[in-house]
Amino acid sequence: MKKIILLIISALFFSTNSFAYYTYGSGASTCKEWVSDEDSDSSLVSSRRAWTSGYMSGLNAGVGQELFFDDGIDLSTTYDYIIFYCRAHPDDSPASAIAEMIIKIRKENSKDKKQN
Repeated sequence: MKKIILLIISALFFSTNSFAYYTYGSGASTCKEWVSDEDSDSSLVSSRRAWTSGYMSGLNAGVGQELFFDDGIDLSTTYDYIIFYCRAHPDDSPASAIAEMIIKIRKENSKDKKQN
C-alpha cells in the first residue's frame, strides 16, 4: 500500500504530461521567492506556514493516510525543509520540496524496516 501511495505522489508531483496541476496561494510562488522573502516579511512567512499546513493536510486527505506526523514530521520541520530545498532548487516549487521530503521519509522508513 505504501508503495502505491509513493508512486501516486511521485507521479502527481513529477509528471509533466498527464497530471498537470496548479498550486494556489503561497505555494504558487517559486522557491527563489520563498527564500528571498524569508528574512524580510514576517506576515508573508506566516502566510506560507499556513499554506504549508493546508497543503500537508490536503495531501493526507487526498491519499487517505497520514504522511507526516506518524513519522515525527511536524509543520515546523516541513517548513524548514522547504526553505532548505528551495535554497538548492530556486526554480522549483514549494510543493516539489514537500514531495521530495515525503519520498525521502518513505525510503528511509523502508530501509529501517528491512534492517529490523
